[in-house]
Amino acid sequence: MNQLDHWLLPDGVEDLLPPTAGKLEATRQTLIRVFSSWGFDYVMPPKLEFIDSLLTGTGKDLDLQTIKVIDQLSGRLMGLPADITPQVARIDAHSLPSEGVNRLCYAGSVVRSRPEGFVGARVPIKAGAELFGDRSIHADFEIMSLMISSLHSLGLDDIHVELGDVSVYRTLIEQAALDASVSGEIFGLIQKKARHALVQLTKARVADPVLAGRINALPELCGSASVLDDAERLFASDSVALSAVERLRALIERLASRFPSLTLSIDLSELRGFSYHTGVGFAAYHNGSGRLMARGGRYDNVGELFGRARPATGFDIELSSLLDQLPSTGIEETEPLVDVDTVDQPTKAIEAALWEKIAGLRSEGYRVIEGESEGKKALKRLQFDGSKWVLEDR
Repeated sequence: MNQLDHWLLPDGVEDLLPPTAGKLEATRQTLIRVFSSWGFDYVMPPKLEFIDSLLTGTGKDLDLQTIKVIDQLSGRLMGLPADITPQVARIDAHSLPSEGVNRLCYAGSVVRSRPEGFVGARVPIKAGAELFGDRSIHADFEIMSLMISSLHSLGLDDIHVELGDVSVYRTLIEQAALDASVSGEIFGLIQKKARHALVQLTKARVADPVLAGRINALPELCGSASVLDDAERLFASDSVALSAVERLRALIERLASRFPSLTLSIDLSELRGFSYHTGVGFAAYHNGSGRLMARGGRYDNVGELFGRARPATGFDIELSSLLDQLPSTGIEETEPLVDVDTVDQPTKAIEAALWEKIAGLRSEGYRVIEGESEGKKALKRLQFDGSKWVLEDR
């Protein structure tokens, strides 16, 4: 093996170096403070779990993203978490088995078997919040409001939120009673918004023309809030789909009232997370670049295999993908770097006075380097003037 290979990291894996690592950690701590101020309690799930609990209710996509290993103690299959939400659901169901509402939050890294997209990270840092035990629309509104407020706390203000509801698609497909392969093909065409191919497929496979028409309409039910008027007319006789439309209307109106600068849209063909989402889903994008900043949705009953089928809704923010959009933390401005002048053969009194001065400066927010500071531009120097230590500009 070439000696250089010892220093290589796998594709999609990288070190976080100064100042990026400091910026990300400051961002993480900001979000934890915001979550806490909303009443969400911080949890730290482990970086290794048995597969049967780690992938509960999450579907095939997360299974493929999970790196698996054999536990040498038990012989059971374990996995490195590719998503933290299932772990938090386990904590709610098993470790904090309250009958009331649990509000939990987290911030940490996950590990993926492959990157998402061409430049995605395989060890991204995620922060998120989950609300368990409340199936009301207010819980969805609360968690979406927290997502938007969290992005605002990071200086991300030009936000576009897109809402959908997988229960609309789910009820239509259940009514059609199709084979899994046909349902999968329809799913893919809706995601691609390939309406012509979708019409041809439903014409051949869906016996009820009214139902086929509703399925075919999904790719077109995207855009401004006025889309909900079209959906309301289309699903007038379908109580499940109509209820979902009414929820979306209520949510979009309340969000517009609380966040007047927010851009809002509807997309009933957006089915990301379909394998485990059960109701409203949402995503936040940067208006300028169109980059995804956060996403979430309702995933009721994910804890059923843990013995507690709880209502749940939540979101997460992938911090590592947002770093270039975040404003500077200003560490150099708010925490000036100080280096220390050397004194030949200092007395114990001089050493004691130096230590006291350094401790005081650090408690005030200064970054003090006692040794060499090559490569770091110190703004101030701590010097001994013959009787005391004095902080001076360099």
